Amino acid sequence: MADDNMNDDKESGDNSQEPINSIENENSQSDNEVDENEFNMLNSQLDQLNSALDALEQKNNHIQAQFKELLESNKETRQQLKEILDDEDGVVNTQQ
Repeated sequence: MADDNMNDDKESGDNSQEPINSIENENSQSDNEVDENEFNMLNSQLDQLNSALDALEQKNNHIQAQFKELLESNKETRQQLKEILDDEDGVVNTQQ
């Protein structure tokens, strides 16, 4: 009879384990869904950041190109000014 009671306890214990395992599986599934949702949200945010960085890079490249044009223009203007000043110095020296 003691053995029968132990078998009854084991059977009832096994039955009590099944709902716990079922709950754990449900929790695991909901955790996976949450993880997948978080992953998708993070992936979307990374895509947005990547797009923003691409736009910044394009703007930076455009500004850099404009800066190079400005430097070249400045260089040409300085060269022209130097030539004008050199010509004026030559005229002044020949007049004296």
